[in-house]
Amino acid sequence: MASTPIAKDAAVRRGFLDQEPPPAPMPVSNDTDTDMVVAGRIIPAGETRHFDASLVPTALMPTPGEAEPPAPEPPPYDPLQMLQGESVNTIKAALPTLKDAQLEALAGMEEVAEKPRSTLLAALQEEHLRRAAADATEE
Repeated sequence: MASTPIAKDAAVRRGFLDQEPPPAPMPVSNDTDTDMVVAGRIIPAGETRHFDASLVPTALMPTPGEAEPPAPEPPPYDPLQMLQGESVNTIKAALPTLKDAQLEALAGMEEVAEKPRSTLLAALQEEHLRRAAADATEE
């Protein structure tokens, strides 16, 4: 019984999928003042190149205790900080949805900003006064 081209193709794909993935490339950094050659490739001073681990000399391999520094954690999500980055009109539209503490925090953040926006500070003050007047009428 002769195998069909489709059956051969499927067998080839199955064999390909059963293989181990290639190892991740290993970074080699040149922290010297001169160029260095690794596996026939030049690494200029101060740069990093990636190589197959089998091509990296043992002297350049990291020691087991030497691990790459962990990636810095992203800053925590702060909705007020995100809101402060928006336009004044967008912030004005969101003011009624903020709690009193959030309104005060946003005003404080804007006051210490590199370039405080006077129109936003005025809108924050107006919202604060509006809430105070609403509280006074309820009592």
